[in-house]
Amino acid sequence: MNSHTPVSGTVAPEPQSTGLVSSRKQRTRAAIVAAASRVLAERGLAGMTVDQVLEAAGVARATFYAHFSDKNDVAREVVGEMWERASNIYTQFAELPALERQNIQAWLDAAYDRWREHNDQVVALLRDMPNEIATASARYLEQFAETVVGDGTRWPCGRDVALCRARLLIVQLERALYDVARGAWRVDRETLVSSLTLSWVCALREP
Repeated sequence: MNSHTPVSGTVAPEPQSTGLVSSRKQRTRAAIVAAASRVLAERGLAGMTVDQVLEAAGVARATFYAHFSDKNDVAREVVGEMWERASNIYTQFAELPALERQNIQAWLDAAYDRWREHNDQVVALLRDMPNEIATASARYLEQFAETVVGDGTRWPCGRDVALCRARLLIVQLERALYDVARGAWRVDRETLVSSLTLSWVCALREP
C-alpha cells in the first residue's frame, strides 16, 4: 500500500516542500517590507499604521505578525534595505574597470538615480529614525570606505590616506544627495554630478 494512501482509500495530500514553503514566506515578507516602504515614504513612521501596511501589502493581520512584531520592526527592515542599496552603490564603484572621469561620472549618475528612486522613503527614515540610523552610520561608513578603496592599489596615495579620502568623499556624496532629496539644496543634476565627479577624480589623482 502506498504510504500516502490511508485505509479509507482517500489520497492524503503530498507534504509541501520545505523549500517551497520557505520561498513563499520570503515573498510574503518582501511584499510586506515593500508595502511598508511605500507607506513610510507617504506618511513617515509616526503617521504609518500596521493597518495601512496590511492594506498596501494585501495580507492579513496574522500574516503580518507572523513576520514582524510591530510597525517599528518592519521599519527597521526597510532601514536595512536602505543600507543594502547604499552598499551596492559602493560595490559598483569598486567594480569599475578603470577609475577614469567618464566611468566615475557614469557611476555618480547611477547613484543619483538610485537616490531619486527612493527619495521620500530615505528622507522619512532619516527624519523619523535619526538615532538608530546615526548609530549604524559610523559602522557602514567604515565598511563603504573599505569597499571603495579595496587593496588601495588603484589610489595614488597610501592606503590609510586613501581610506580617509574615501570617507570624506562618501560623506560629501551622501549629504549632497540627502539635501537635494529633501529640497534643502536647489541645484540641477548636471551641476551636482559634474562637481562631485571633480572631487572624486582629484582625490584619485593627487598623491
